[in-house]
Amino acid sequence: MFRKFLKPFPFVLLALITVLPAGAFDPLWKKALAHAAPDDTEVLVGMRMNAIQYNRNGEITKTTVIEMAVDESTGEFVIVSAVEDGRDITEKQRRQAERRSGDESESEYIHGIFDPAKASGLTLEPAGYEVVVHGRSCAAYSFRLEDERRMGPGSPKRVVEEGSVFLDVETGMPLRIQSRMVEGPKSITAMTYTMNAFSGPDGTWRPDYVNMEFAGRMVVYMAGDFRMSFIYSDM
Repeated sequence: MFRKFLKPFPFVLLALITVLPAGAFDPLWKKALAHAAPDDTEVLVGMRMNAIQYNRNGEITKTTVIEMAVDESTGEFVIVSAVEDGRDITEKQRRQAERRSGDESESEYIHGIFDPAKASGLTLEPAGYEVVVHGRSCAAYSFRLEDERRMGPGSPKRVVEEGSVFLDVETGMPLRIQSRMVEGPKSITAMTYTMNAFSGPDGTWRPDYVNMEFAGRMVVYMAGDFRMSFIYSDM
């Protein structure tokens, strides 16, 4: 009876499947989304940005190190210090950060795979194996995220990221993410992402280490390559 009823309406079934978010029927993934909600995520207290720029001969032409910490009153990162080639540029970086504040394109989620606003671009499926992370058995999931992000100056660019997320088999808490960019703007030749997390003292989700690394080529004529890493951690 059920099959007979569906037969005249295959397009309806297809439409329903199309609009359902990735992992909609996966109970472990539902738990992961609950853990990763911004209101339930402990805030990392520090961030360090390391940037190295090269010329066409592969020689280092600029190094920049920026240290940031969370303002407990606002929950926002503020610049503690910024040094470029040994020169203090803290105030300059603070002014630039003020001009960038309020950018609505920035997600509050630790990673886009947890953001409901990006769910339409997410493909997620169990990888069929388990690993041990921080002493906990974790189910591996493979994902592909098609998104638009602001990577450098200009408007947001199309970015496709593929990787794995590892969920505690009992709680669904995401304990590790590893991924890389497979499609992105021409100026970025490589991007990798690593996140480690655990359960905090009160049982909430606590990412304690996030590292994003970029490699690319400067758009300016005759310029060289660059490498950047953003490290978020409890410093």
